[in-house]
Amino acid sequence: YYNGISHWGYPRNTFTGQESHKKEETKLFPYFLLDEDAKVAIIGSGGGKQVGEALRSRIKDIYAVEIIPEVIDVLQNELNYYVDNVYNQPEVKVFKMDGRKFINESKEKFDLIHIPHTESTISTLKSAMEVSSFIFTQDSFKEMREHLNEGGIIVIEKDLKDVRVDYRGITFKQHYSQLKSLGFDTYGFLYRTYFQDLSKAKVENNYIDRNNISILAGSIIIAYKGEIKKG
Repeated sequence: YYNGISHWGYPRNTFTGQESHKKEETKLFPYFLLDEDAKVAIIGSGGGKQVGEALRSRIKDIYAVEIIPEVIDVLQNELNYYVDNVYNQPEVKVFKMDGRKFINESKEKFDLIHIPHTESTISTLKSAMEVSSFIFTQDSFKEMREHLNEGGIIVIEKDLKDVRVDYRGITFKQHYSQLKSLGFDTYGFLYRTYFQDLSKAKVENNYIDRNNISILAGSIIIAYKGEIKKG
């Protein structure tokens, strides 16, 4: 429970790694695009949900980056059982630092940079700036591009059902435009989590119908660098 909402919930998942299951699960969608030997960076790994998704998708090289060290400490120790002990797995390298700093200092190149729900609802509500917001600047996206392998992917997940996080999808549209302008092959999808499926709604001319925002649970932006490695 953080910033007024329970956005680090970790429902235990029965996924066994079968391809058919991966295709059905919206939350596993980014990892369906990867081979098992892919290198993945999760910026804002928090409660470890996406780390678990990567592990269940058989990814063997995972970089988990979290700005709040106490979160990692408690999930590696007292509460490790409740998150399937994901932060203590040999496939996972943990970095307790700001995501932008990690990208700047890393010598690695990744096949996926996954940014899931990093905003603070309190700072967004008050129009305040916080450190985690700087991961979404134009310069930051340029730095990410330099740390992607050819055919690599940036995936940004946004919460649309809570207007405190992204009122009417404004930042979603901004990020879509920024990535497009940097030469990424960029796609935006809207989805409803209670159906656990991507809707067919797609960003057209960088515009989302405002009348639809209230019924949508979230959005995913997918940006490819160069040729897509896997369909």
